[in-house]
Amino acid sequence: MFARIPLSYYAFSGLLNFFASLVLSVFVISRNSESRLNRVFFVFALDASCWGLFHFLWLSTTSNPALADFYLRTVMIFVIFIPATFVHFILTLLDVPYARRINVFNYLMSFSIALMAFTKWFAHGQTAFLVFPYWLKPGLLFHLHLAHFLANIIYSHYLMVLAIKRSEGVRRRQIFYVFIGTAIGYCAGVLNYLPWYRIPIPPFLNPLVSIYVATIAYAIAKYRLLNITILTIRGVSFAVVYAVILGIPFFVAQEAGQKIWPMALVAAFASVGPFLYHRLSRRAERIMLREKQRYYETLLNVSKTLALISELDLEKIISAIKDLIKTTVAPESFFIYLPDPREDQYSAIGDVNAEPFKPSSKLLSYFEKTKKLLSLEDEAQNSKEVRELKKAAVLELNSMDAVLAIPLINRGELIGFMLLGKKLSKEEYSIEDLEILEDLALQESLAIANAHFHEEAIEKLAKEFEDLRLKSLSRMGSDMSDKINNRFNIISMAAGMGLMLLKSQGPQEELTNCFQKISENAQRGGEIARMIMRFGKPENFQIKEVNVKEVIDNALKILETYFEKELIHIQTKIAQDVPPILTDALAFEAILIDLLSNAQDAHKNKKDHIERKKLPGNPNYTPEITLSLDPHPKEKSLIIEIKDNGIGMNESQINQLFLPYFTTKSSTFKGKGLGLGIIRQMLEYMKGKIDVESHYGTGTAITLTLPTA
Repeated sequence: MFARIPLSYYAFSGLLNFFASLVLSVFVISRNSESRLNRVFFVFALDASCWGLFHFLWLSTTSNPALADFYLRTVMIFVIFIPATFVHFILTLLDVPYARRINVFNYLMSFSIALMAFTKWFAHGQTAFLVFPYWLKPGLLFHLHLAHFLANIIYSHYLMVLAIKRSEGVRRRQIFYVFIGTAIGYCAGVLNYLPWYRIPIPPFLNPLVSIYVATIAYAIAKYRLLNITILTIRGVSFAVVYAVILGIPFFVAQEAGQKIWPMALVAAFASVGPFLYHRLSRRAERIMLREKQRYYETLLNVSKTLALISELDLEKIISAIKDLIKTTVAPESFFIYLPDPREDQYSAIGDVNAEPFKPSSKLLSYFEKTKKLLSLEDEAQNSKEVRELKKAAVLELNSMDAVLAIPLINRGELIGFMLLGKKLSKEEYSIEDLEILEDLALQESLAIANAHFHEEAIEKLAKEFEDLRLKSLSRMGSDMSDKINNRFNIISMAAGMGLMLLKSQGPQEELTNCFQKISENAQRGGEIARMIMRFGKPENFQIKEVNVKEVIDNALKILETYFEKELIHIQTKIAQDVPPILTDALAFEAILIDLLSNAQDAHKNKKDHIERKKLPGNPNYTPEITLSLDPHPKEKSLIIEIKDNGIGMNESQINQLFLPYFTTKSSTFKGKGLGLGIIRQMLEYMKGKIDVESHYGTGTAITLTLPTA
C-alpha cells in the first residue's frame, strides 16, 4: 500500500509544512508581539517550519549522497529542538510555576545532542529504504534523543489532561483543542522515527503536522472564539485550499515522472494559499454566521453612537449603557462601578445590593497596574507580579459571579469599571465581543468623564449664581430696611393715636381708621419679610415643571415692594394657555427680577442722559416696559420677551454684553446684579437661551427661550 506513494508526496508534504508553519508563526506573533505565549509559539512554529524546509531539500536530493546526508542531519537538528520548544510553549500556556527549571534542562539537553548530530554517535550507515534513496541508521545518541522526545511529549500531554480537568469554560476548551491538535500532530510526526529502525511504515501522515500547528495557532490567537462552528468552517477551508495546493502538483508529478518543476508549482501555489484560505473562510463565516454578524454590527454601531452622545446626565448615560449591554450581549449579570467619594470606595450604580470595592481591592490594583480588561480565561502575563495580582483579582470576580471585568480609563486614570456575568445564551465571550466591549468602554469613559465635568461645572456655576443672588438679596434687604422701618413707624404712630382716642373716647371713625392703618401696614410689612425670606432661602438647583405665571407674579411683587412709587408700570401680555416650563423656579425668578430691574435702570439712565443733553429727546417721555409670553407647542418651547424703550446699547456694548462683570450702568443693585454672562450660562444649563436686540436711544428687547414640559 505505502509503495504506491511516490517520493514527491513526502517532499511536497515537507514544503507544505514549511509554508504553513512559517505563515502561522508570523500570524501569531503579529497578533500580539508583547505576549510571552505568542513569542514562545513563534519559536516553536519557526522550528517546525525549518524542519519542513530541510525535509523538502533532503528528499529533493536524489543524486548526491553527501548533500543528502547533510540535509537529513540538519533536519534532525530542528527535530532535536522540538521537544524543548514545544514543552516551553505548553508550560507557558498552562502557567506552570516550576517551568524555568524544566526549560533550562530541556534546552541544555537539546543543545548537547544537536552538537553531536553530525557524528556517528548520532547516526551512521546511510542506505536506501522503501521509496527513500538515503536514510541513516540511529546511533547511541539518537536513542537518547528519541527517549527525550517521547518523554517530553508524554509529559506535556499529561499536564494538559490535568489542566483540562481543573479548568472550565473557554480556558478548558482552549487547552482541549491544543491537546487534540498536538495529539494528531505527534501521532503523524512520530511515524518519521519508524524508518530509522527500518520498520516499513513511511511518514505518510506528515501533512497533518500543518493542521496541528494551525490548530494551536488559532487557539492562541482566537481561543475565545473557539466554538465548533467556526473551528469547522476554518478547518474545512484550510483542508480544501491546501488539498488543491498539494493535489494538483501531486498528480502533475505522477505524470512527469518525479521531475523537479512540480515542486516549483507547489511553491507558487503555497504562496497564494494563505490568501485563498482567508478569503474562503471569511466568506463561509459570513454565510454561516449571519445572525452573529448582525449582533456584532448592532453592538459596534451603538458604540459609535455613544461616542457622539450629547446627553450629559450621568444617570441617563448609565441607564442607556445598561439597556444596551442587556439587550445585545445579554449577560446574566451586569454592573457599572463608579467612585463613591463619600464612602471611599467603588459602588455599583443603581444596585445597592451589589458589594462595593474598597481601595484595597486586588481588582482595582490590577486595573491600576495594567489598564487592561480581566477575564477568567486570560492568558499568563509577562510579569510575575501581575500574574499573582491577576489570580487574586480573579477570585474577586468569582465572588461576584462575574467572568469579565472591563476598566473605564480616561486620561490614564481609572474612573470606573464594568462587571459582566456569563451570557444567558451560555456562549463564551469571543475575541470580537471583547474588542467591541473595549471600544464601548472607551466611549463610555469619555461620556462619563464629560458628565462628571458637566456636573462639576454646573455645581460651580450654581454656587456662583447663588452667591450673587444672596449678595443681591443682602443689598436689597439693606435698601428695603427703610421701607420696613416706615411700616413699623406707621404702625407705632397709629397705635399711639388709637390709644389716645380710646382714653379720650374720641370719634369712632378716627379710631377705626387708626386700626385699619395698623392692619394694612402690618400685613404689608409681613409680605416684605416673607418675600425676602423666600427669595433668600438657599436651595439646590433642580430642573422641574414650573408654573410661569406664578414665578412672574412673585417677581413683580418683589419689584413693586422694592421700587414702590418709582416702579414703572410693567405691561404683561400673557396668553391664556401657557404650559409649564422646565426650569429651576427660584433661579428663573432671580433672572426675571434682574432683567426687569435692568429695564427700570435703562429708563433712569435715558432720562438722565436727556436732561444732561447727552441724548436728544423729551425728559418727560412715557417709559414703557412690556413682558410677554408666547408659547410654541410644536417646538415645545416658551418665548419670554422683556422689552423697554429705555436708553438701549450701542454695538460695542452689545459685543461685550456677556463678558463677566461687564455693565453698561450703575444698576439698581449698585452695579452688582447677576450679570448677563451668568444668566446666559444658567439658561444654557436649563436648556434655554437668551437673545438681545438693542439700539442706543431707542430701547432693548431681551428674548428668553425655555423648554416646556
